[in-house]
Amino acid sequence: MITKKEAQKIASKYMKATPGTPVLKTSGKSKMFVVPALVKGVRKGEIWIDAKTGKNLGGAGGVGK
Repeated sequence: MITKKEAQKIASKYMKATPGTPVLKTSGKSKMFVVPALVKGVRKGEIWIDAKTGKNLGGAGGVGK
């Protein structure tokens, strides 16, 4: 499993915002890190990173690159 720090670094590659502190969540049998996308300290969206593989699973909020 990847670390919170690794999830944050991976997420930063996909957003035009500052990655916040990742939170580990469970969805069915899968685990993912939800990484908030912050603009001037305000949460504007999030990116979901697979906790096992580090793969970008998508997100919400429209802060992608």
